[in-house]
Amino acid sequence: MNDAVSLSVLVISANDDDVAAVNAALRDAGHAASCTKCATAEAIESHLEQVAPDLIALFADTESNQLSFVARIRDERAASSPI
Repeated sequence: MNDAVSLSVLVISANDDDVAAVNAALRDAGHAASCTKCATAEAIESHLEQVAPDLIALFADTESNQLSFVARIRDERAASSPI
């Protein structure tokens, strides 16, 4: 694993286990990762003002409208970051 190039991941979840799982999966795959927790989709704007992540991981119910909300904010603040 090359620690000189670390993936910056914004994990949108209220659950610390989700953040740990993303971090572990990336590290197990050989990627250095720096995961930042964002407890709610509504808080994404303030996080994107501080960091432009390489990846946004959203943990949400399938029936919620959080994905479209997060995608809209991402498009405004960090369009190159995949969700």
